[in-house]
Amino acid sequence: MGKAVVASATAAIAEVIEDGVTGRLVAPGDQRELRAAVQGLLADHRERLRLGANAREACQAEFSLDRFAERLGGVFKNAHVARR
Repeated sequence: MGKAVVASATAAIAEVIEDGVTGRLVAPGDQRELRAAVQGLLADHRERLRLGANAREACQAEFSLDRFAERLGGVFKNAHVARR
């Protein structure tokens, strides 16, 4: 959706969001850090737009239907080769 994201830096989330590039990551459970990250983005319109645009671009590149089909095709190809 092209929106800036603030999320906890847990394993799966940290694989999708690159801190300072496609969003902001904060330590899990750290309410002060979460509040500071959200307030920082609310105060900085340009940074919100930059992170949102970067996130949208990364999402389209990595999670598009074409990319999904490509990866799924690779899974089937590898499964077929493994059966031989």
